Amino acid sequence: MHLQIGIYNKINAVVYMNFTNFNKTNLINRLSTDNVLIILILLFATFLRFYNFNEIPFINDELSALFRARFDTFGELIEKGVLIDGHPAGVQVFLYYWIKIFGTSEFAVKLPFMIMGVLSVLYIYKIARFWFNSSVGLIAASFLSCLQYTVMFSQIQRPYGSGIFIALVLVWFWTGYFWGDNKSKIKNITGFIVFGALSAYNHHFSLLLLGLLGLMGLFFIKKDNYKLYLLSGVAIFILYLPHLRIFFYQLNVGGVGGPNGWLAPPENDFIYKYLKYVFHFSKLMYLLTFIVICTGVFLFFKNKGYKNSLKMKFRIISFMLFALSFLIGFYYSVYKAAVLQNSVLIFSFPFLLIFLFSFYSELNKTLKITLVMSILLISSYSLIKERKHYEIFYHQGFRECVSQTLKFKESSSSCAVLFNGYEDFYLNYYEKLFNKKTNAVNFNIDTVSISNFSKMVKAQNTDNLIWASPLPTLLLYQEIIKETYPYLINKSLGFGYEVYLFSKNKATKTEAAVFKSCLSFDKSVQFWNYDLNNVINDSVNNKTYEFKPDQEWGPLFEAKLKDIISNKFNYLYVSVNTKLLNKNANPVLVISIENGKKECINWHTSDFKDFLHMKTTGKVYLSLRMADVADFNINDNLKVYIWNKQKDNFIIDDFEIRIDAGNPLFYSLVTDF
Repeated sequence: MHLQIGIYNKINAVVYMNFTNFNKTNLINRLSTDNVLIILILLFATFLRFYNFNEIPFINDELSALFRARFDTFGELIEKGVLIDGHPAGVQVFLYYWIKIFGTSEFAVKLPFMIMGVLSVLYIYKIARFWFNSSVGLIAASFLSCLQYTVMFSQIQRPYGSGIFIALVLVWFWTGYFWGDNKSKIKNITGFIVFGALSAYNHHFSLLLLGLLGLMGLFFIKKDNYKLYLLSGVAIFILYLPHLRIFFYQLNVGGVGGPNGWLAPPENDFIYKYLKYVFHFSKLMYLLTFIVICTGVFLFFKNKGYKNSLKMKFRIISFMLFALSFLIGFYYSVYKAAVLQNSVLIFSFPFLLIFLFSFYSELNKTLKITLVMSILLISSYSLIKERKHYEIFYHQGFRECVSQTLKFKESSSSCAVLFNGYEDFYLNYYEKLFNKKTNAVNFNIDTVSISNFSKMVKAQNTDNLIWASPLPTLLLYQEIIKETYPYLINKSLGFGYEVYLFSKNKATKTEAAVFKSCLSFDKSVQFWNYDLNNVINDSVNNKTYEFKPDQEWGPLFEAKLKDIISNKFNYLYVSVNTKLLNKNANPVLVISIENGKKECINWHTSDFKDFLHMKTTGKVYLSLRMADVADFNINDNLKVYIWNKQKDNFIIDDFEIRIDAGNPLFYSLVTDF
């Protein structure tokens, strides 16, 4: 027992000396290989985050934050700008005062978060170097500097770029308190308190990481440090007290996955998809990461690294910080309210990287340079060429939507604009930036019925119409527009946005459909099945199909997806002409996708009454982005049919299925494409 205590004290003494020496590194000393490499990594991190910085657009959440920072008083900011958001007050309060000094330009608003993104690379190096060695630090820093996950969130004014920096500095001070210089304990515990409070105010998941770290510290307290450590927890809680009302209010709302939320609970394969996303959905990145990890594990066992008990403790800490953040978020999302997204794991992500590469012992100069350069060059190539980060992220959102709208408007005379812009503030911001007016009818499509949208389209007394949306909308709105403006002249599609130029005048060139099939009941058509006994002639002797009052099901389109779609980004459109013989009838148009076990994996419907506008004749639409169908297989079956659930009497004609190429970039920043 005495021998074990003696060994433990010697280990702590060595760590103590290392921390002291690490903090007192003299920058005037000649540059070592490690210094040169970390400077190179930081240069990569800076370039990738600041490249063409004046062209980085705001995402919707950033515009929302700016919109909620316009208040005259701090009290209004909290009541109207923070409580309703679902995030803690820290970043919003910071923004409120920051823009009063530096203005609301994209670069000015993003600048602090971009700087913190670069500093995060430095701090992951410092932590990993102290916990293990400089080789681990350089490898972890290399990945953190170049992955789209961390680059993109550093370019966004949201709690994620700030949170990853705050989390790393928090862990740095926490480490210094337990294993650093005794003379620096006050400095380290003060830093832990300050950054602990910042973590709590930054995001609920960075608060979670603070809680996990605080509990882990209880395993390392000793007689000479437990009082300060426990007092630090009390101090952080006192600093957080003003925020408790906001915390409990947002907790009761239930977050983005609450009763009125948009986020669905995670699937069991969430972590698998998360890791694919983090490593760019790239075989090249998978191979690089696999080789780097396996090399470290091989050297770990070869050099018997498992015998170093202190490093094993740090290895467990780094793994648990990420694993527990994920598991708590996952089970809370499944059993309480959905909160788990890729973004909320970014605070603990650096510690996953540290764990994955923690098996390396100190490498020689040649191997260090080779590994670092390989990671930097391959990761940067994947970011730029495979993920097309600067093409996609720099051309998305409201900025691109307004830019393309102005471009289309200049190319066509007599042109109206319908803009799904939510708040006028969002649209006005970019009209001021471009110093041009779109003269758009701006509205929130979620608050407009299909009937009113149709009336809005018909009310535009112009030859051409632009339909622009910087956010996901139902594709069927395009079909409604085509009733008045039947010809698609031009379009611009990107991440999360779509701009279409429609015309009443026939286009000289039209885009061919991937697949099209129309059932007019005058002949048999591939993939369609229907009862010939229900086919009748209308008043002008055209054949139509009548649903009898006792008939629940009618014509059915059924085909394997592989026979009708070209890729997972295709758009599916369904339409049918109808005449209700009972004005109160409300049949349902259905899209269903079934797997090989005949299990329904996707179900979409449209009620006839939403399109007929209190009339008895008209056209009914239904649409689907294939990218919205999770994990479909090309051998799955597509079924399209009408469900006469009330068993009403009505007539249908021209039942059409059309598949267009779609927009492969629509979800490109978060999915493979």
